[in-house]
Amino acid sequence: MAEDAEIIRQEIFGPVAVINRFESEEEVIKLANDTHYGLMAGIFAQDITRAMRVSTELDSGMVGIDAVSTVFW
Repeated sequence: MAEDAEIIRQEIFGPVAVINRFESEEEVIKLANDTHYGLMAGIFAQDITRAMRVSTELDSGMVGIDAVSTVFW
């Protein structure tokens, strides 16, 4: 998906998830931190040590690792 896609650049109010693959930690950290929003970030990874390391670099209020945030209305 293009880095300037609306779903990546604007807050979408709905049950939407954007899933991207990355080649490097630096790439994912740069893209994740290049936003005006930052209430929650989610990391899904096979390597928990790597996920924990990346989570410390994210400018986010919360970071879920291999978990989802659910809200029931």
